[in-house]
Amino acid sequence: IIVCFSACKETERSTPSSGRIKVVASIYPLSDFVRNVGGERVEVFTLLPPAASPHLYSPAPRDLARAQGAKLFVKIGLGFEFWAEKLARSGSGESLIEVDTSRGVEILQESGHDHEQTIGNPHIWLDPVNAAEQAKRIKEALIAIDPEHQSEYETNTLSYLKQFNALAL
Repeated sequence: IIVCFSACKETERSTPSSGRIKVVASIYPLSDFVRNVGGERVEVFTLLPPAASPHLYSPAPRDLARAQGAKLFVKIGLGFEFWAEKLARSGSGESLIEVDTSRGVEILQESGHDHEQTIGNPHIWLDPVNAAEQAKRIKEALIAIDPEHQSEYETNTLSYLKQFNALAL
């Protein structure tokens, strides 16, 4: 599922002159997924700093500045990135395409943290079956932005999915 924060225009979706798509991922595991699917065609920036709590995080001005010019924002969804609206509002006038990687993924309902009581456990990347679905959402978003390199994204994704499949056995 791809959602544009502002009106998406075909020219705004095109690959930058450097040939790399600037991607912002909410957490490191998603950055890793993007790197594996996008390969050399992506430049990835992780918003949540190491050891920071996603429950307390709020993007600092320097984070928002680093995200400037990004074409894609990859997130878990499920309300995990409650602070994402701040990122959307900080745009430089260009469209920031958002991919919610939780779409189509089975969510465990359990009690514990406040966010888990209402929407389920957002730690979906820990299950290799779910992680594979998240990688597919990322592939779809990259193809939407850069259709010229669809075969490369598909090849990278198939290779990456083999790793998840080995873990799932």
